[in-house]
Amino acid sequence: MKKTIVITGGNSGIGKALVKECIRGGNNVIMIARKSEKTMEVYDEMKKFGNGSSLELLTGDLSVYEDIERIINELKSPIDILVNNAGVLKRKKEMSAECIEMTMSVNYFAVCRLTMGLIDANNAPKRIVNITSELFRKGHVDLENILNPKKYNGQQVYADSKMANLMFSYELIRNFKDSMEVIAMHPGVVATASFRDYPKWFAGLLNRFLEKPESASKKIYEVISSSNVESGYYNQNNFVDSISNLVDDEKSMELYEFSKKYLKNLF
Repeated sequence: MKKTIVITGGNSGIGKALVKECIRGGNNVIMIARKSEKTMEVYDEMKKFGNGSSLELLTGDLSVYEDIERIINELKSPIDILVNNAGVLKRKKEMSAECIEMTMSVNYFAVCRLTMGLIDANNAPKRIVNITSELFRKGHVDLENILNPKKYNGQQVYADSKMANLMFSYELIRNFKDSMEVIAMHPGVVATASFRDYPKWFAGLLNRFLEKPESASKKIYEVISSSNVESGYYNQNNFVDSISNLVDDEKSMELYEFSKKYLKNLF
């Protein structure tokens, strides 16, 4: 059955491969990516793979509140599936315009804003897929430092952002289990643009040994296209585990309430 699928970070890596996979499956795809020449090139390329499907492009910077708010207002069609895929890994500390550390801003707060903004606008997706990473196991969430960590380690903040992402997924399940399916998914260690802040020679060498985005996108599409999926955490082998086994209930609720308060304009 044809579905309306929204994919963030659709101009590169897993997102680009998933856009193609969804279009080939005959779905209506809404691709969200930063406004750039590269994005337009990818959009034009993806339109060639239509199979009774449609492709729409919404541009915006997911670290900017106004852009997310505009995107929410532009998403008029009922959404079957939202794939929160966009992500970054910053080697050096960088702050968003709203004074949130950039990795946490894109990997967690943007996911929170977009998802809850759609729910608040009465356009809640029927299924949410939050792309995470097994590195969440090395992460922890410190609410006193989540916006602007005093000691910066890019890989640690990335792991922290993925733990926050998982905790948010858990709270979505607890609060909306009767109206939507929520999946946190680690599709494998994949060669993507996440390493763009590293030297080109290092990123290129590293990506040669990692899983290809096309392989990861097939795993994600398997979950997207299934008529019967269970909310929870999916690892790279699509094994399902309860998120409640992986996160702390009390800390998850604290993060959720903190985020609601901080992002109150969308909640």
